[in-house]
This record gives sequence, C-alpha cells and structure tokens, in this order.
Amino acid sequence: MAQRNANKANFTPLPHGQARPFKVEFDKNDIDELRQKLDWVRWGPESLLYEEEAKTNAGLLPTQTLLKGLVDKWKSSDFKKMEETINRQSNYLVEIDWCKPLHFIHKKSSRKDAIPLLLIHGWPGSFFEFYFAIDKLCEPENENDQAFHVVIPSLPGYAWSKGPPTKAQGVGDVDGYSRILDTLMMDVLGYEAYASQGGDWGSVHARCLGAKFARPDGKTGCRAVHLNFSPIVPQWVWAVKALPDWIVTAASERLPGEMGKNVRKLDGFYKSMAYYWIQEHRPQQLATGLVDSPVGLLSWLSFFWGLQIGTTPSFSEESMLTICTVYFVTRSIGTSFLPYHTNNFLPSIHSDSAYNVSQATLGYSDYPKEITNTSQAWLKGTGNLRFYAKAPKGGHFAALEVPDIFVNHLRVAFANHDDAKAKALNKDKQRLEQLDIQSAYITGSLWPSHLRSQGSSRL
Repeated sequence: MAQRNANKANFTPLPHGQARPFKVEFDKNDIDELRQKLDWVRWGPESLLYEEEAKTNAGLLPTQTLLKGLVDKWKSSDFKKMEETINRQSNYLVEIDWCKPLHFIHKKSSRKDAIPLLLIHGWPGSFFEFYFAIDKLCEPENENDQAFHVVIPSLPGYAWSKGPPTKAQGVGDVDGYSRILDTLMMDVLGYEAYASQGGDWGSVHARCLGAKFARPDGKTGCRAVHLNFSPIVPQWVWAVKALPDWIVTAASERLPGEMGKNVRKLDGFYKSMAYYWIQEHRPQQLATGLVDSPVGLLSWLSFFWGLQIGTTPSFSEESMLTICTVYFVTRSIGTSFLPYHTNNFLPSIHSDSAYNVSQATLGYSDYPKEITNTSQAWLKGTGNLRFYAKAPKGGHFAALEVPDIFVNHLRVAFANHDDAKAKALNKDKQRLEQLDIQSAYITGSLWPSHLRSQGSSRL
C-alpha cells in the first residue's frame, strides 16, 4: 500500500443527523444460536504438539483447558445482566455520512471545568474497554482532580457502528474514520475543542485527530492527544531487526538504558505478528469462520488477553465474554479487521511526519506489560510532547486492566497547572508515586489554559 501523503484534513462538516438514545438489547435468536453453537462445539486434540507446552510455545495458545472453561462460562452467562451493565451508561446512535449508524457512549460531567475527552479503542477491544474508567473520569471525588466529559465511540465496523463502503483514502482509512469522529465531537455534540486518547488502533486515530483536525485558529478542533501505545521505531532499528537473531541480541545488549530492552521487546512483537498479516491480507477468509463459530471467535480473541485475564477485578472473564458477545451478536468481527487491511503498517503511521502532533499537545503513558515500550526520546520527534510517564503495572488494555492508574495519568496530564507548577510537580516524586506515576516528564498541562471555559455540549 502506498504511503499516505501529508494532505491537510478537510474541515467541511460531514452530513449528519441528530444523536438518539440507544438501548442495547441482544436479539433472542442470536443468544439462542450462540448457546446452541457452544453446545455443539467439536474439540480437536488437546495440543497440536503433545510433547510441547504452551508456556514455552506461544503458537499453542490458547490452551484447550482455558477455552473449555471459557465456553462453559459463556454458556451460563447472564446476558440480560450484560445488557444492563452496558446500559448503565448513556448509549447513542447517530448517522454521519457513510457511517449509518455510529454507536457511542456520552457522559457529561457536572463540573464546569470538565474537558471533552474522546476515548478511542483498538483491536480486539471495544468501547467496553473504558467502561470502568467512565465514572471516575467524569466525577472525581476530589474537587481538585481534573474532570472530563467522556465520549466513547465504537469505531466504524465495530459493534453497532457501520463499516466503511470502500478502502479509498479519506474514507476507509485512519483519516476517514478520524473525520467521522471529529464530526461527532464538533458538529453532533457541539464541542468546540476536545482532546483525544487511544491505544492500539485507537492510538493512530487519536494521533491523526491531533495532527490533522486541530484547527488553525489554535482554539477549536482536537487540541490535545494522549496515547498509551505509540510504537515509534527509528529507521536504524528496522535495519538491525533484519539481521540474524544473534546479532540483534548482541546489539541490543550494548544499547544504553532501556533502549536495548525496548529493541528486544519490539523484535519479539514483530515475530508474533502472524495475526496482523492474516487480518491485513486475508480478512474475508478469517471473518467467515469467526462470524459463524463463537468458539473460533473466542479462541482468536482470548489469545490476546491471555493469562492476564482475571488479574484485576475489571480485567475479568466476564468483561472479556461481554466483548465477545458484542462481536458475535453484531457480526462485526470481520469489519473490525478492516483497519489492518486499509491502512499502512500501524507503527509506520506513528512515525509518518504527516501525523506529527505539532499544532496540538501530546502526552504518553507507558505501561510495563505493553506489547512494545516507547522511550521519551523516540516520542519527542513525533509531536509537541508535554507529558511522559511510566505506570507501575498494566499492559495493552490499560483502561480495562488498571482503570485507576489509567485515570490518574489522565488527570495529571490534563491538570490545570502552568509550566512552573509542572516543573515543581516533576520534582515531587512522593506525590507522583502516590498517583502511580513514575519517571515523569511534565512541561505543562496538555489542555491549554485559554480553553478551560469551553466544555458545553448540545447533548
């Protein structure tokens, strides 16, 4: 696929309707079919290589033991309770251009100083990734903590959001999806300025909004970006990666600080990307099987949650099965693959100068169990970096795994402090540690002071 050029975004509002309340109700026929298919599953051998263990051969994951336990729990799930859980937040549908409809959650804070925040999920996640962070972000117990108006869309092609009609540039790619999201925030909801946040594929959409949808007036559009995934890769790293493994290992061990560790982790990430290439090059083949088979769907998705499932109350089997149920009843797993098929390689987008966040501010939180870790030095070249910090725990699904830490990082990143206060905060290690913030680099708030009175919405 040709590299995207640096075309400026089109700020002309897309045609759209009015948002309307939406109540999630799983179709009874879908749930009956789901239970029936789970009853009829045909199991293969316990392991494809019976003398090898999955813990030493990731290609043998997920284990059949894990899957059988999940299948039993899925069959006995209370699907009405799932619906009620999702419906505790305000869900909406709206028609925006070709995306008919777009699904999203919107919760306004009671605070006048709240910042409009667009939370963007990735794959294989969903809007539900952010569920346990919503209330904390909107209504902090401490009045001195930053509050947010929270908007969580299902990306086009996910859940109840319609997928794109074509992969044409500016429609079915990151730029096209981002234009839909910008229209949601500015024209449907009426927020004159907003911030974006994302991980996985959500990270490139959040970055695109800051790079291309920050209006030239310095006051409107996407004015701040926070990421928890940004696999920035200098060109020399790709050159080293092409060498034999023993040379890569030897070279990485000689790199200073955490750079060597990051290179080794990135190398491991690249070697485990079979799923990426399948979803990029053969999405239809895979989708046909997974739409029909809930056990196939569960097997494909549970690999990515892996042994981390159940390590925290929010990152539970129930949460994972809720996400799987939404994929099954909406038949959206195939269209969820489309970002892989219609875009450049995800790390390349983060490194592309067309997506440099220069007109908005940029922040980043690094979680230790993330697929790859990105250094402050590598990030600085991709935008106006004003916040960088490490978290003590958490991984690729940070908002779902460790919602309290996720919320703390956002509160500090967007807190109402000037440059002087930011410098003082950098030195207050004890306070930062209490907030689960380590190795902090803070030069000021991600949210400009002249925008703090802009928080109203039509909805």
